[in-house]
Amino acid sequence: MKYIWQDYDPNNKFTVAKTFAPNIEMRGKEVNVTCRFEDIFSPLEYSNEEFSNLVLHFLANMDFIRSIYKNDILKQVLKNEIELGLYGEVVRYCFEKLETDLQAIILNYMLEDYKNQYKVCLFNQISKELFNERDIIYQKSNDVFILRIGDKKTEHTECIEKLLVELFWDITKQLEVIYSLPLGVIDINMDIEHFAIY
Repeated sequence: MKYIWQDYDPNNKFTVAKTFAPNIEMRGKEVNVTCRFEDIFSPLEYSNEEFSNLVLHFLANMDFIRSIYKNDILKQVLKNEIELGLYGEVVRYCFEKLETDLQAIILNYMLEDYKNQYKVCLFNQISKELFNERDIIYQKSNDVFILRIGDKKTEHTECIEKLLVELFWDITKQLEVIYSLPLGVIDINMDIEHFAIY
């Protein structure tokens, strides 16, 4: 997604795009005014290129003045895409069930995901932030990762789990999710009463 304020140059010659792709604000120097500026533009004004260029320059500068930064806009776009079901109905349903602060955490990590960070590391970070108690264990013999969630299994924790897996887990790696007591490692934790055996 590219916005009019990105790589801004006062010499840009903006034009209003004649065909509109949903959720794309700018392609080259063509601007899809229906993304954010539909109330400002009307079909009658599209033909006046000089006026359109002037208004779009003004709007690009207003983004800076109003402190609408790249990450804030991207997070709003991601939220809109989730609410429209573009990430699937499971993600939409679970996201809407979460409190605003948890939604903000999800959106922050979705932005991190775009930076191509190693997905398992990112998954580890966000799961640590969203669950009170959790472990991620790699079972080398079966080449599988185990997400052990210590929180009580409820609709709320299941929604968080589903969002994490759908949005952040590397689909090339196998993951199993369990809700249980802490997992014990044989010969290290031998007090079986307080550990689950997996």
